[in-house]
Amino acid sequence: MPRPPVNLSLPRGPGLYPAVILLHGCGGIGPNIREWSTWLVHKGYAAFALDSFTGRYVMARSLGPALPARLVARLSQSDLRPLLGRALPLITLDAEGRPHPMLCSYLELRAVSPTLLRLAIAARSGSARNLEDRGVATLLVIEPEHTIYIKGRASGAPLLMGELARFELSVEDVSEDAAAEWEAGAGITSGLTYAPAPDLGSPEARAILAALRS
Repeated sequence: MPRPPVNLSLPRGPGLYPAVILLHGCGGIGPNIREWSTWLVHKGYAAFALDSFTGRYVMARSLGPALPARLVARLSQSDLRPLLGRALPLITLDAEGRPHPMLCSYLELRAVSPTLLRLAIAARSGSARNLEDRGVATLLVIEPEHTIYIKGRASGAPLLMGELARFELSVEDVSEDAAAEWEAGAGITSGLTYAPAPDLGSPEARAILAALRS
């Protein structure tokens, strides 16, 4: 078995430094490990973060609290038409703490920045109620190009625009999934698709786009 990779952060300048070994939890190396590494380096310690997941059978790895550039571009609606007809599962939490799924689309989502997503959905939907009451959501982008899990938190009350509720979701963690070594390069062959794709000229689509871009 290959040796697990490490993330070594050192204070500036030559010399020998006391070292602290950081061990991550079940989510892998995430924002908390990076924050501890930064703090330790500032205090004059070498921070040695062991990534015990990479190279083993655990497939998902955290990319940190921001969307990578390729995902910002994909979710920015700058080239929306080729993505119409693709469905993206969005998971919220209901009043009993159970996962509540919905299928949204690239039409209803827009990345404003690497750390901010906008979501425009039916104001009377269960997902809108869950987001308003509990404020957390996970977006699943499962496609042949990539498998990404985006955890976000609603920042404040939604903006009501007619029948729509527009939420601002702050990105808290982004994870990317990939096949393990023993799976010999297995991958997603098709995402969730539906037909007919939305008509961008319809009143409903225009209202959603206006909500996301205003």
